[in-house]
Amino acid sequence: MRDPSKKPRREAMHRFAVGGRKEPGALGHLATLLTESDELAVAAAEQLCATAGQAGADHVTRALDHSSVRVRLELVRWLGKVRDLKASSAEAARTAAALARRLGTDSDPGVRELAVQSLSRHGDRAVDPLIGALRDSATGVRNIAAHHLGQMGVAAARALPALRAHHKATTNKVHRAIAAEAIQKVQGKMPVTAGLSTRGSTGVQECDTFLTKYERCAKTGMPLAARPAMLRAIVQMRDAYRKAARHPAARKTLAKGCKMAERAIKKAFKRYGCKW
Repeated sequence: MRDPSKKPRREAMHRFAVGGRKEPGALGHLATLLTESDELAVAAAEQLCATAGQAGADHVTRALDHSSVRVRLELVRWLGKVRDLKASSAEAARTAAALARRLGTDSDPGVRELAVQSLSRHGDRAVDPLIGALRDSATGVRNIAAHHLGQMGVAAARALPALRAHHKATTNKVHRAIAAEAIQKVQGKMPVTAGLSTRGSTGVQECDTFLTKYERCAKTGMPLAARPAMLRAIVQMRDAYRKAARHPAARKTLAKGCKMAERAIKKAFKRYGCKW
């Protein structure tokens, strides 16, 4: 991995992925790539977190001050995907602390949003940093912090005063709805899994496949503020397809239309990084 050209170092990362991490000093050598070009740093972070797990994550947390926003985004993203994360471990505590610092100090709101998402895996350790994020200057950070506090349910009870203050200060209807739902979940008045459900067969396989992919993209790729409206639209589409499919003669037309719609949505949503 110390070869000055990029190709040998990429090959070294591949060997690491298929078993090279057991070699003495392998993690340290891979970690040195975190200070390299954006491309190599991002690839190294993926291998360290997804393959080496928590031991690799320790190296990634030490690189979170990288000057490139793109690299910081990917480092924080991969820290949310650490393999075999054990929330009670000292290593996980260090990762959570590093993410909390990034949430409180990073100049880029996108990095701060991802820090909220990655922190949400850390249970009680995430509550106080997410309470602080409700006062963030960026609307997206505040909304996603409220959402994830809601997903913690009653375990985030100490966040209620901050959530109520956030709800009161918010004027946008969609953002207020996100805050209100979070409050309900933290109070135990709404299951944390509650929300709009688009499930249920339309009776046309092509339409079911399209809507399932569409929903997955809406829930994982779309900006948080846009998700409620998008999910409501999917519910309405599923109901419309189901009603139309009651007529056998219409099913072939529906199947063709859903295939076309899937291609169009896939192209339109490419910018959100959705996997189809």
